[in-house]
Amino acid sequence: MIIPYNLELSSDYYQDIRLYTNKVIEELVPIQEALAEELMQSKHYKEKDPLLVFIDLLTFSVLNRAYYQQFPIISSIQNQIFKRLIYIRKINPIMKPFIDTIRGYLSERYLRVRATKGKRIVSKNTLNCLILWMESVGEFDQEIIRLRPIISYLGSQERKKFHKSISILERIGAQFEDYCEHKIGYLLKDYQTFQKQFVPTHLYNEDYHLITRQKNEYYLNMIGAEIMNRAFKEAWRNSENHYIILTSCMRKYTDHQCKAVNNGVDMTCKHCNTACTVSQIDKIGAEYGFKTRIITHATGFSRWFLQDFIKNSTAIIGVACVLNLFSGGLEAYHAGVPAQCVLLDQPGCQKHWHHQGFSTKLSLEKLKEIIKQRKENE
Repeated sequence: MIIPYNLELSSDYYQDIRLYTNKVIEELVPIQEALAEELMQSKHYKEKDPLLVFIDLLTFSVLNRAYYQQFPIISSIQNQIFKRLIYIRKINPIMKPFIDTIRGYLSERYLRVRATKGKRIVSKNTLNCLILWMESVGEFDQEIIRLRPIISYLGSQERKKFHKSISILERIGAQFEDYCEHKIGYLLKDYQTFQKQFVPTHLYNEDYHLITRQKNEYYLNMIGAEIMNRAFKEAWRNSENHYIILTSCMRKYTDHQCKAVNNGVDMTCKHCNTACTVSQIDKIGAEYGFKTRIITHATGFSRWFLQDFIKNSTAIIGVACVLNLFSGGLEAYHAGVPAQCVLLDQPGCQKHWHHQGFSTKLSLEKLKEIIKQRKENE
């Protein structure tokens, strides 16, 4: 089975990622400490939590390293066209297949990353072009919210200071990738094979930019999820209403066989198969006062936060594959909903990651560990 990552290759992933996250923070925070302090004091940036400031700067460093030398420069008009297509697809599910076909072909023509001639020198203008490209791709909504203030701050710096800041961020990106490649790179042992064998079959699909994300972005999401769990833990524990949000790919049966009740924006398990992971999680959660809901897609996750009851001291445990969990945690944070994250052991969605698709699973031990943290607070 060729998939881009597999957490089951680790004998104790969550223990390992805790240790590696500690090391990342220990090694990289001092490098960016002065820059972070200046950023927090600027008028451009509002975040005050040191952990979230660090993850924001790390996100910039990783994405800049992943794409700066390869992304195509597009016009503001092209950007507006892509944004409009993304907007239509979000508000009109019926149009989604048609819009996705258009986006797939236009993305291949105008957005696909390609090697550039020579090395691009990082400039204020080109950083803004990077944001335009990320907006057009449609896979970086939450990251853009976090990066815009940083780019605005960098843009306000005089030339010498700007290049010093970029040098610091490039150093962070390089050290982070080298360290993670050494420590957790084996979890992505089939990444290159996946890119060679599976990705070409999605060349004109709207998910092309999702499935071609760089290895250092997987590392960012793994380490980032652990950092977010730490940053949001107390707010999460102190919330009154707790939900477990699962992805539909975890179900044992397909849409036609699964008896889950569709509530409009989510689904509720009806335990049609006791061997189903969703059924097991629903029962575990119920013992501790958690409600379990199934979300069919990332756009469904966004709509879930629009419900009125969400504002009433709600917290979630979010479950998703590596490339969706980190951005999902950020989206929950922006919606005022503290989250704790649990990764799927492998990506198994038929649409994006595997030709046949398979029922995905997670570490029930990790899920129980997080659930019990709420009990300890009562």
